[in-house]
Amino acid sequence: MRSSTSAQEDLYRQRRTEIVDAAERCVKVRGLHQLTLRDIAREYGKSLGNIYNYFPNKEAIIEALVERESMRFMALTTTPEDDRCVNFLERLERCAVRLVESYLDPEGLWLSIFSASEALVNERVRKIVIASNKRMQGYLLRQILVEAHAEDEMTPERVRELEVQIVLTRAFCESLRGARFFHPDLDLEILKREAVRRIVDNTLSAM
Repeated sequence: MRSSTSAQEDLYRQRRTEIVDAAERCVKVRGLHQLTLRDIAREYGKSLGNIYNYFPNKEAIIEALVERESMRFMALTTTPEDDRCVNFLERLERCAVRLVESYLDPEGLWLSIFSASEALVNERVRKIVIASNKRMQGYLLRQILVEAHAEDEMTPERVRELEVQIVLTRAFCESLRGARFFHPDLDLEILKREAVRRIVDNTLSAM
């Protein structure tokens, strides 16, 4: 039998999730800069005071949104068991495909653009985005080293080079979002194929 404390914790997490869901719907319509807690409360169907029971300010909700996107990104780029039976080059290619598809996924497109825009004018949001970027870059670095069985073979200098390449790769992937957003007539399959080729070639050159 579940304790009352566990039930309260589950309810607390559920309410936070519902508020973040409401904020996500608001951001898709209004963007982040114009978004207010009152907007979120209205979308959530509760009072503004109720929101403050779970989040102290708008930035805390933005942090939860960014964290949700980070978790989604890591889930999309995690190597599935079926890929472990092929060689490293093929695993890298498949990882690059998942990486490109995760960046071109419409669900992540809007939040990335709005977060970057808000980070330019809001220092707290900038710190949230930077922390998220560091976490995802570290995740990709560990995954590549493990897949290449190179954790103990790479010199510190080579690891730093690979870290830079990962940063450049993610910046390149962000540009793919812009390409899709501002050039909707582009052939998406050609865009994916060329992006995967560049990511694989650049990653291999840094190892």
